[in-house]
Amino acid sequence: MKVLNWIIALCGAWELGDIVLPFVIGFDKVQAFVWNHIIVGMILVLAGARAARTGNARTARTLDWIAAVAGGWLVIAPFLLGTPEIAAGL
Repeated sequence: MKVLNWIIALCGAWELGDIVLPFVIGFDKVQAFVWNHIIVGMILVLAGARAARTGNARTARTLDWIAAVAGGWLVIAPFLLGTPEIAAGL
């Protein structure tokens, strides 16, 4: 289970990597979209790493649920926050 939690933390680091998005053409117009990725990425990194490092099964289970809710939010967020429109190749 610890390996899965480290994978969650790595996926969170990927989402947190969206910190560079404001520098991409067009993404600076949709701040909610960018901040959503940054915040959810931090939640996933913290929850995944903490769950992987804890010896308490109850704490790990709670953190896994937090990561699952954050992942679910990533699925529905584009429909609620909107997505940026950028031109390909610019």
